[in-house]
Amino acid sequence: MQLLLQTDTKTMKTLFFSLFFSLNFYLAFAQTPEEIYKQANDLAFRGEYAQAIELFDKYIELKPTSTNATYTRGWCSQFLGRHQEAVRDFTRVLEIDKTYKNAFILRGVSYFALNMADQAVVDFETALKLDPKDHVVYTNLGKAKEKKQLFSEALWCYTKALELEPTYEDAQRNKRDLLAIHKDLKLPTLERPSPSAISKMDTTAQEYFEKGFQFAEKRDFAKALEWYEKTLKIDRNHKPTYDNRGWIYSVLAKYAEALVDYDRSLAISSSAWTFNQRGYVKHRLKRYEEAIADFDKALAIDSNYTAALENRKLSQNKISQFIVVDKTPPQITIISPEVSRGLDVQRMDESATVIGKAIDENGIEQVLINGLSANLKPNGDFDLTLKLVNGSNKVSVVAFDFKGNKAEQVFTIKKVVAASANTKTETASAGKNYALIFGTDQYESWTPLNNPIKDAQTIAEELRTSYQFDTELIQNPTRQEILATLRKYAQKNFEPNDQLMIFFAGHGHFDEVFGEGYLVAKDSRKDDESFSSYLSHSQLRTHLNNIKSKHVLLVMDVCFGGTFDPVIAKRGDETNSQTNLSKIEFINRKMRFRTRRYLTSGGKEYVSDGQAGKHSPFARKFLEALRSYGGNDGILTITEILSYVETLSPEPRCGEFGDNEPGSDFIFLAK
Repeated sequence: MQLLLQTDTKTMKTLFFSLFFSLNFYLAFAQTPEEIYKQANDLAFRGEYAQAIELFDKYIELKPTSTNATYTRGWCSQFLGRHQEAVRDFTRVLEIDKTYKNAFILRGVSYFALNMADQAVVDFETALKLDPKDHVVYTNLGKAKEKKQLFSEALWCYTKALELEPTYEDAQRNKRDLLAIHKDLKLPTLERPSPSAISKMDTTAQEYFEKGFQFAEKRDFAKALEWYEKTLKIDRNHKPTYDNRGWIYSVLAKYAEALVDYDRSLAISSSAWTFNQRGYVKHRLKRYEEAIADFDKALAIDSNYTAALENRKLSQNKISQFIVVDKTPPQITIISPEVSRGLDVQRMDESATVIGKAIDENGIEQVLINGLSANLKPNGDFDLTLKLVNGSNKVSVVAFDFKGNKAEQVFTIKKVVAASANTKTETASAGKNYALIFGTDQYESWTPLNNPIKDAQTIAEELRTSYQFDTELIQNPTRQEILATLRKYAQKNFEPNDQLMIFFAGHGHFDEVFGEGYLVAKDSRKDDESFSSYLSHSQLRTHLNNIKSKHVLLVMDVCFGGTFDPVIAKRGDETNSQTNLSKIEFINRKMRFRTRRYLTSGGKEYVSDGQAGKHSPFARKFLEALRSYGGNDGILTITEILSYVETLSPEPRCGEFGDNEPGSDFIFLAK
């Protein structure tokens, strides 16, 4: 190091030139793809990951379907901490070969590093289906389960890893640390019915129950739940099924669902095992007094029931730790739909998304909406989509804090039938519709994509033929061509009720250093550290907000599209609160508010391009929404489009930007 610091400028220039010449001389002789691949592989296994990635880039340009090269490039990116790039490569490998176990494993590792535990769990579980005896994957799955706070499941994973490899130190350490933190954590066991109980079962129900039991033992809970549901369709009083389904829910930390099943089981007949399990769930919900009552009932049936004795002591110890008992319930705020005291919320849609916030100084354990677990975030935000029936729909929102206190809010959503009206007369109240559609699948520096042009062409055709949009399709544009086209639309004069939809399909990028997302144009350069050849989301927001059209909707099917919103926030929709209006009144009211809304295929992550010759997953769902033609009333809103795309993974993002006004919407009127 000292010699390098003391080297004079001339020597440094000579050293730089020699290194530059050596590298180019090295590359010059990589005349065949096979030689490039070998050199890249050698560099990777020597730990020279950045140089290896450069050569893999060259090889993959020549051989874009090479799974080994793409996998190893992802492996190198992972070693450099570039987990988003690693996910991109492993995803491409799996699009080509869905049985590539190591790609699932390493993608799961990168998802875990990106704090995307749900996706990590899916990948590790898929890898275990391909190889059920991999103790390392069980250990990785355990860590991901811990991050999701599924501690019983994590404990089972570490235990399973040690059954396969008793000396595996990572599993030993993880299990030891988990039990040190959660001293009362135990592995609950499945209840197998007695021979006398089995003899009384319906033969088909018995077969279905046994299949469910086998899947539950293997921890394939999705399949187990399917078979248990089939069992209950034959015999609604099948106690062992309620017991074991309750056990699965408790392992998955779905405690409210577990309590329902244990209650049903005990209504059929009492058993020490069920009382103990229900007590275990109540203990987890910090309802310690109720838990003790259940453990006592278990002991009244079997005074030597060791698990109930130990669990009772744990609950009693918890009670003794409380000096001040918290009896204050959580506070619930309903954000959407907008609820007014004494008035029903009215909707024309087939479903409604309930969005709100629950707060408590001790934290929120769970939120139930009509008995179903809502999607709950650490800050107390929650949401859940409910199907609506014609007439009144009672909605009960119950929030539990970690001390066992609960609060409830109840309101009614009334689903009304749209008034019939002459479509031709009503559509006259709307303005003209424009669609500016960009699709890019060929790049000068980036790898080509399969479907953006096909997606763009199909969506443009659907808008033109079914919704009377004036469409303009721009294929494989450069950055300058995108900006020039946006400028043309910014100079265009629009009528008051005109609408403009702008759609982008292609590559997206996110820069972690400046926290900025970018659209990748045909001529965007991978080596452009200043990103001057890209179109930043902040610049795009400014340009779109200044377009003179009163109503603008941006739709992006690109990676990292959700970073168009600086806070990557999924907002609730406040529209359609007066849907007992006639069609023309509804349209006129919506047209009053300035619209600046966006919908993207994902948040801060990569999204799938789909198989060649088919549509991307997002484009397919978007087309399904368009081809619903707005249902009975012929009006398709942003909320209705969301109901089609919200089931995708990663989750699409929807929000507002610029000068958007509350109550705004973008309306698609079918012919």
